[in-house]
Amino acid sequence: STSARASRIADDRDERTPLFFDRQMLVDFKGGDVAAAWKLDTEDVPFGFEFLRKVTFRDINFGERSPFGEQVSIAGKELPRTGFKLCRYCGKVQGKNGKVKHALTCTARKKEDDSTFLTTLYLYRDFTSEAVRFLLPVSSLVASERVINSFIAALQLGLRLRYGGAVDHLRITTADEPSPDSVFRKKYLVLYDTVPGGTGYLKDLMKEPSRLMEVF
Repeated sequence: STSARASRIADDRDERTPLFFDRQMLVDFKGGDVAAAWKLDTEDVPFGFEFLRKVTFRDINFGERSPFGEQVSIAGKELPRTGFKLCRYCGKVQGKNGKVKHALTCTARKKEDDSTFLTTLYLYRDFTSEAVRFLLPVSSLVASERVINSFIAALQLGLRLRYGGAVDHLRITTADEPSPDSVFRKKYLVLYDTVPGGTGYLKDLMKEPSRLMEVF
């Protein structure tokens, strides 16, 4: 809710102030959910892939991007995660300018107590679907973003050619995990189905390893 005057915008310009948020997709599954796995028959290139029939994806929004704030390490990524500040009674998100915001019916409108607000609140959604996880022959310390993005683009093109069109419900995220007795981390690409429960595309793709090799 806002006043009529404050809600008006001018139509003579299209510029808007963009906001950027720190988001991170977390991939969680159990060992028993690995339905099938393959790897290259060589010790020179550590590359393999596995079909995960049940994976929980958590898409977390850690708040507006900022160089300031407490450094928090989650899944191997250390970033300042400022979170959101909001009124615990009406849920209004508070801005950075210090101006207090409340709904018209909020019982805390007349209060100026810090206990009125929730600070460093993270927002998230989660869903369960199927996925294919690729172990990349690189470490997280030396992995070039250019190389990884090139691999992702090639994989997306291969999927489009195999299925005869765009498969927008199949998306890709990255993940890594620590390696035992090493400062390096294993780097993974995760091809997942955004439809909860999966549509069967990935299950069909992983019936034979040759099908995925055709995509490559």
